[in-house]
Amino acid sequence: MQQNILPGDVFRLCEDASMQRFTDGALVLQMHDRHLYEVNTTAGDLIERLDGKNSLAQIAASMAKEYSISAQAIMADLIELIQKFIECGLIEKSPTLP
Repeated sequence: MQQNILPGDVFRLCEDASMQRFTDGALVLQMHDRHLYEVNTTAGDLIERLDGKNSLAQIAASMAKEYSISAQAIMADLIELIQKFIECGLIEKSPTLP
């Protein structure tokens, strides 16, 4: 089921998921069903930044600066990755604080 993902949304790695970085990417283990996902370096960078505190817009700005592209250019790609990670049960939207 596709979620409406907004730039102000905040995400985090699910409690039952774990990531290990390597030089050329990362492996993400979804422990609930023991699925292992291989992701590229950029996707691994995104997952590392999903700390439950920074919004997707803040992450896009940070990654855009690091990769020398505009935040608007990277946002569509990040939203697509976020959707895939949610569908795989790797990340979740952080609860909103009162």
